[in-house]
Amino acid sequence: MSLPIPFLETVERLIPRERRFDDPLSTLAFGTDASFYRLIPKLVLRVESEDEVAAILSAAYREQVPVTFRAAGPSLSGPAISDSVLLVLGDNWNGREIRADGAQIRLQPGVIGAQA
Repeated sequence: MSLPIPFLETVERLIPRERRFDDPLSTLAFGTDASFYRLIPKLVLRVESEDEVAAILSAAYREQVPVTFRAAGPSLSGPAISDSVLLVLGDNWNGREIRADGAQIRLQPGVIGAQA
């Protein structure tokens, strides 16, 4: 299965080339985690904002393109790998907020456990 041209055109308008990966080495690297599963994404996109995510998801829905997210780190059971489009949350997704006098913490999906 190849990705639909309208989807690819939308992605090219939204995401700069340096944050789009479709070469064999990059897709192999991003398609690997700590699990035993191996799926190679057709396209990897490093997204930096909610607006980018919303626009990509809208285009993916329109063109029926499956999308998988990858955030802070490796998975041991394979949920962060894909054979379609992999959205990698970039460095802008590591915010933290302490709430209720330290009783609660709000974390963005790019925060790893050691940083929390």
